[in-house]
Amino acid sequence: MEKARRTQRYIKFGLYLAVVVLLNIAGASFFFRADLTADNKYSLSDASKQALARVSGPLTIKVFFTKNLPPPHNATERYLHDLLGSYALYADRHLSYQFHDVTPKEGQTGEPVAENQALANDYGIYPVQVRNVEADEVKFQKAYMGMVIIYGDMVEKIDPVSTIDGLEYRITTAISRLTRKVSAFADLDAPVNATLYLSSSLYAVAPYLEINNLRELPGTMKEITDRLNARLFDAIAFETVDLSTETGRADGIDDLDLIHLKWPEIPQRAGKSIPEGEGAIGLVLTQKQRRLSLPLLNVVELPIFGTRYSMPDAEETEDLLDRSIESLVGINDDIGFLAGHGTLQGVSPDMANPFQPDSSTSSANFRAQVSENYTIRSLDLATEGLDDAAFACLVIAGPTEPFSDYELFQIDQYLMRGHSLAVFLDPFKEVYPQGRPSPYAQPAYVPLETGLEQLLAHYGVTLEPSVVMDESCFKQPVDPRMGGGEQPIYFAPLIKNEYINHEPGFMKNIRGLVAMQNAPLVLQEEKLEQNGIAATPLFSSSDQSWEQKGRINLNPMFLRPPGPDAERESFLLACLLKGEFPSYFAGKPVPVKPSEDEPEAEDDTAAPAGKGPAVEAIGTVIEKGRPGKIFVMGSSHPLRDYMVDREGRVPNAVFLANVIDALNEREAVALLRSKQQTYNPLNDVSATIRTAIKGFNIIGLPVLVVIAGLVVLLARSIRKKRIARRFAA
Repeated sequence: MEKARRTQRYIKFGLYLAVVVLLNIAGASFFFRADLTADNKYSLSDASKQALARVSGPLTIKVFFTKNLPPPHNATERYLHDLLGSYALYADRHLSYQFHDVTPKEGQTGEPVAENQALANDYGIYPVQVRNVEADEVKFQKAYMGMVIIYGDMVEKIDPVSTIDGLEYRITTAISRLTRKVSAFADLDAPVNATLYLSSSLYAVAPYLEINNLRELPGTMKEITDRLNARLFDAIAFETVDLSTETGRADGIDDLDLIHLKWPEIPQRAGKSIPEGEGAIGLVLTQKQRRLSLPLLNVVELPIFGTRYSMPDAEETEDLLDRSIESLVGINDDIGFLAGHGTLQGVSPDMANPFQPDSSTSSANFRAQVSENYTIRSLDLATEGLDDAAFACLVIAGPTEPFSDYELFQIDQYLMRGHSLAVFLDPFKEVYPQGRPSPYAQPAYVPLETGLEQLLAHYGVTLEPSVVMDESCFKQPVDPRMGGGEQPIYFAPLIKNEYINHEPGFMKNIRGLVAMQNAPLVLQEEKLEQNGIAATPLFSSSDQSWEQKGRINLNPMFLRPPGPDAERESFLLACLLKGEFPSYFAGKPVPVKPSEDEPEAEDDTAAPAGKGPAVEAIGTVIEKGRPGKIFVMGSSHPLRDYMVDREGRVPNAVFLANVIDALNEREAVALLRSKQQTYNPLNDVSATIRTAIKGFNIIGLPVLVVIAGLVVLLARSIRKKRIARRFAA
């Protein structure tokens, strides 16, 4: 009997073992994964799957990642393995990836490792220093953390891969860029002409400018273009023009945005001297009717130190040329940025020059983020029109000068054709006593009227002439020498999660924002309903907000919240309008374009003063537009460099990029970008609830343990009594 039972147990164990082995074998071929995260953080998004569906040839990913790195980099490597496995799963056998061993082994020659490190260097991936804490000692070690994606002969580099935050977005956008790039260059019907304009007269003065490699520049540029041609289907036609000898080619170079230098006679030793002269340098790219100039000489004016000249190295030049050719050919969709009218500039000051003005009026970081997926086309309505605009979205960033009726007509009709507008309007203009910013002078805030306010009011949203203040605001640390603590910046509201509308897909994972000097928006519900316009509020200030009207003072030292009896409310700060908008110029004559020599008349339909016949405007007004979108925000400050990081990962930067994608019908990309947002603040709770939770953790848990013990003791007692009664019977 006992032997039979033992045999039965062995048989059961063998069957269980066989089932486990078979399940593992089956799982190697047939498996599934369940992503239990709220935002499906560890699952490929629809945008990634769509990007992989457009891949029609072999796509290779090479990863160079040092092993056994300290946290958090070791988790990055594991996540990268899982993520690339997911990409390969959905790539229909087109994608292959390989992790190259770049970690030297102790006691080994490491020849394969050295070859892999050299391969990484060839792709432009170099080791970076990471901090490692061992045995209570802080050490630094060099580590490779990069990858390249190869499609055809095209290469995209992602370096460094130091965090999982936004990694899927970076890989997917790189794959999308490669597929568009291959298609664009394969179908290119005209070469890209790269012309290096270089005056040989500069060779003599180059040593005085501390530029020692100027003579080698033509050869270096030829090598760079040859390398680029190897992967760009020989799309570049390169030539060098010596402006000192080829005088016939010097005609018309004033329009090429070259760097022009002029010098007096420079005495040298032994009675010799460099004669007075001039020269120019620059690289000009042309393709059909498009042209782009690249300054190859950086000129920086430094007080005390004077003028400093420098040239980018070969790697920087190659990267700049590659990106410029992409922009010229147009591998991305176009997006319009309105130029002129005092809009935000797109060139940031040189970060190496601390004496240049601050970046308070620069939107370079925002533009750099947008240019990852779009080709920016600047447009000045004073010289160009929007009738034949090839872009689907126009960004109007902080204009400070009024628009003529003709320019407003251009914007209105652009919207009527079914395009989108992103409008960032400031309610006031800063005016300094000396005409320029000064740390010792406070600006005056003058109400700003550009004409766009009336246009937006006609569409259904009004911009109030005030600034929103909020007790829930950014707090700036105060220097301990000034008393320490924090200084609340009431005109910089912190937008909490509960005041953000998460219904639009591109707002789904935005859980916190910072506004700055925002004017409140008012939706005209009756007009919107009458015209069939859908208005979506995006975010608002807290219910502890108030308005500052009339005389505006934004000095934090003099700002105080109103008394307890003052009225406070939540104000709308940004919204999105969608629908078929009615034209502002419906039933009106077409405005006449103002003459450059004469001021605009009050009545645009009147003939200009002077001799000659009256001019009658003939044109067609689209009175009811096709479906379009308007994003409106009562401030341009969120676009500026001090509120948008260069990497584009802070919530403000993600929000702005998502808005641009939503206006261009790319909501899937917006979801991909924001799904890995690490900023996830806790909900605010009252002091009473916090005290109750603390009390429960301190007292409640021990009480529950005691109660559980009493229940177990009671159950045992009942069981003993039941057994005693059974045997007593």
